[in-house]
Amino acid sequence: MPSYQLSTRTGQLHTYPRTESRHLSEDMRPLLEDLLSSLKNPYAVAALEYLKEGQGKVPGKGYIDNAKLTDHHAIIPTREPPSSLAPDARQAYLYGLVVARFVAIFFPDQLVEETTIRLDLSGHVFLASGKRQIATGWRVIDPPRQQEEGESAADLPALRQEPALLSEVEGLSKGQHIAVASLEIIDKETTPPRPYTDASLLSAMKNAGRSLADEAQAEALKESSGLGTSATRASVIEALLGRGYVMRKGKTLVPTDKGRGLIAAVPQPLRSPEMTAVWEQQLGDIEAGRGSASGFLDGIAGFVQGMLSQVEASSVNVPSGRNGAVKSIGLCPVCGESVIETGKAYGCSAWRDTGCAFKVWKVKSGKKLTASQVKALLTGGHTAPIKGFKSKAGKPFTAALKLNTDHEVVFDFGER
Repeated sequence: MPSYQLSTRTGQLHTYPRTESRHLSEDMRPLLEDLLSSLKNPYAVAALEYLKEGQGKVPGKGYIDNAKLTDHHAIIPTREPPSSLAPDARQAYLYGLVVARFVAIFFPDQLVEETTIRLDLSGHVFLASGKRQIATGWRVIDPPRQQEEGESAADLPALRQEPALLSEVEGLSKGQHIAVASLEIIDKETTPPRPYTDASLLSAMKNAGRSLADEAQAEALKESSGLGTSATRASVIEALLGRGYVMRKGKTLVPTDKGRGLIAAVPQPLRSPEMTAVWEQQLGDIEAGRGSASGFLDGIAGFVQGMLSQVEASSVNVPSGRNGAVKSIGLCPVCGESVIETGKAYGCSAWRDTGCAFKVWKVKSGKKLTASQVKALLTGGHTAPIKGFKSKAGKPFTAALKLNTDHEVVFDFGER
């Protein structure tokens, strides 16, 4: 196992980022004290004391375990001072998260007392629960969010929302009879699952095996870290966006007509993580000496040929369009191709094929442009006066937009 270095080159503020490992190696344990001493986090001093009190036994196997290491150990900060980061920069925020999470592993556990009440009303069971924090522990560094992602605070029992009410039930005992003050029947409907965000889709790719009924296949995907790797999953999502199969709507990702058409056209095995799980099982057999690489490759070749035949025979129409053009808002003034909406701009759909660089940024001088304003710009070469622009000094102003002779978007102040 390669030895660990606190800092390998100037400017490296944390260790290798493209890893999903959550453990450190045993040979790093003697270096932890020196690393904590170099950090500027306000809780690093307390973490150092906890480490010394543990006499090298803190943290334990939950954090330091050679058996659970992958190609790289978990992401931790180095001894390099973050002097190159502006305090308000996003990089500084991310660096602070890495430092805070590292410091937190030296703190004691958070202790929470949970109370659950089970009420039997004529054979119908009702449950209420609440939590009360006894010891803050590591939560002093990372306070809990008011609402975790995927959890609706409004759906939680009242006792959990109002820990103070727990004191009212401390006197309850098993078998006690209580009076029912009122009953109310509420009709509710289940809601569809929320659309994916970048974060939830990355998590779904990593845990794709959970959707498989076959336990062996699910385990194979779990051992291989799901679909893709930590280094490739984000680029897969960006590729889907760039090709027009998916588009961003606020913070969520939604399929386009082109994306839905593609899913309808491709054979079923390509739409399920089951195929990847089967291949992972076969690769595992090869690694264990129970299968042959040539047989695996022959199987892949046969599978691809079969899939191509099914695709060619399909009558499903997939919407076309360069760069995933799902809706044209006008013609490019440079090359005449369609202009379509992307994540941050309205740009020429032919850029991938011809290199046409025409684009209109969605935000100009602090003002977000609408599709209708850009359409007017493409159609007539100018827009009506638009309010809400801001100068570099932060002063608001009104101006029209026009395309100059180089097809650049510039301000038009009229006669002024």
